[in-house]
Amino acid sequence: MAMDAQLELHKQELDFILQSQSEKLRLVLHEQSKQQLSVLMSSFESKMMSLIRQKEEDMVRVRIKSEELHDELKNVEIENQTWERVAIGTDSTVVDLRNTLAYFKGRNKALNVNNNNNHNLVEDTGSCCEGSVLYKNDQKFVCHSCKTQSLCVLFFPCRHLCSCKSCETSLVSCPVCETNKEAAMEVFFV
Repeated sequence: MAMDAQLELHKQELDFILQSQSEKLRLVLHEQSKQQLSVLMSSFESKMMSLIRQKEEDMVRVRIKSEELHDELKNVEIENQTWERVAIGTDSTVVDLRNTLAYFKGRNKALNVNNNNNHNLVEDTGSCCEGSVLYKNDQKFVCHSCKTQSLCVLFFPCRHLCSCKSCETSLVSCPVCETNKEAAMEVFFV
């Protein structure tokens, strides 16, 4: 019986040692798991922060590019509007020039029908444009206001070609016939 008691005591001691070692092993494994998890979390957090910084930088670049494109779009729209105004102005000028050309063609035909020679046509054109102020040497028309610049502005409604571009802005009436100026158009000679 003493042997049984001694065996029972050894068994209890072994159980206690095994239980103690098992608890120590469990604590060591738990601590190692915590450390590994901490290392993994730290690595994961570092990678996430790096990715977040990269995405923020990408967003800044995209925002800057978007602003540049927005500014460029505004500039293109402004340029488009400018070209539309130029086109409308050009169309208006073309219509005015065609009307003026048609008027002079009709007038020319009427003069040619009434006068079989070109002498009267030249005299009529000269009187319309003050032929007396022609330069004698180079046959250019000169402005009736400043007497120095070439004629290039047609006055309406009288249709006298009698001013240079710089003088036209200050004139309120035709220098030839004193008719109030309603409009003026620059003419280009070919």
